[in-house]
Amino acid sequence: MTATRIDWKQCVSTHTHVVVLGLLASGAPLDEAQELAHESFARLFEQWATGKLTELDFPGLAMRQALFLLGDRRRTRGSARHRAAELDEAGHLPSDAPSAEDRLVDRQALETAQLALADLSPRGRSVLAAVLSRPEVPHSDLAQREGISVQRFRQVLCEVRARLRTALGRAAR
Repeated sequence: MTATRIDWKQCVSTHTHVVVLGLLASGAPLDEAQELAHESFARLFEQWATGKLTELDFPGLAMRQALFLLGDRRRTRGSARHRAAELDEAGHLPSDAPSAEDRLVDRQALETAQLALADLSPRGRSVLAAVLSRPEVPHSDLAQREGISVQRFRQVLCEVRARLRTALGRAAR
């Protein structure tokens, strides 16, 4: 699709659903997936308006942009958690360190997740381990390594995530 004339409103309304579904399949919560989809279209529009994009391939381009944003957010969250867990040179907790209550809630959530993981089938554990160890690898490649179809791989992954969400939701109450 050439970028000289494009109905952005139509493009966004047509392709947002596909981008959101792709982000959900990558493990993003619904609200974050919707936010990232809109942000990806906004960035693409900005790049198009400044002449950085001359050809648009929807929804693939928007999906790649959204997955990049998701990965960037995950890296940022991971490094923030890492900094908060470290002590400063004087041996004191940094001011943004989690409180004792937060650490207790995190520990309880971890124990709940471990119990839920123990109840999973071996296939469920292996699919989850594959996704967690290599989140950047496409599901089709991971499914091939697991020896199952992509559809079955994603089905197992959805079932595992649902069990974990349910278990963690009960623990949070």
